[in-house]
Amino acid sequence: MTKTEIRRIKQAERDSLDSSLHKEWSEALANNVAQTFEYLYCETLHVYLSFRSEPDTSILIQKAWNDGKNVVVPTINTATKQMIHVHYLQGDELQPDAFGVPTPVNLNQVSVSELRNGKTMVIVPLLAFNEDFFRLGYGKGYYDEFLRGTGLATFGYGFSFQYTDALYPESHDVPLDNIITEQGIARRKRS
Repeated sequence: MTKTEIRRIKQAERDSLDSSLHKEWSEALANNVAQTFEYLYCETLHVYLSFRSEPDTSILIQKAWNDGKNVVVPTINTATKQMIHVHYLQGDELQPDAFGVPTPVNLNQVSVSELRNGKTMVIVPLLAFNEDFFRLGYGKGYYDEFLRGTGLATFGYGFSFQYTDALYPESHDVPLDNIITEQGIARRKRS
């Protein structure tokens, strides 16, 4: 099965999830994150703003604000085709970017070195994942480029049915440290 086929299948499965189950599982995901050591001790939560049928990250973001954490969200600079990272404050106005992803209007940028120097936990979207902690995203490679060599604690964030054994990584793919689903957390063993 090709990556394109996996994307299509997993997107359709996610799109067909009942809305009450989507909400329940999104809440379970946020609760599972909040119970991790990394969350308890992080100062900054780097988390995407969900769109379409992605797990609802607004629940986790609200929890982070309530817990006094800084929230940083990624967005894409369409001119440079680079992922940038911006502070997201409670009450910030959002507008859709070129891909339709909600993005803060005020782009108060944070450098990767600032993220590295602080206690940062990174929540990563996924369309699919495998047992080796490789993820399949939307195919642009922004997260692989961002995560390569940062040393930040990474957590794939998705529903358990997004697992597949048909995903084979390529040389540019970066494995995640952890996968969090509504069922719990899996941690990659390091050699």
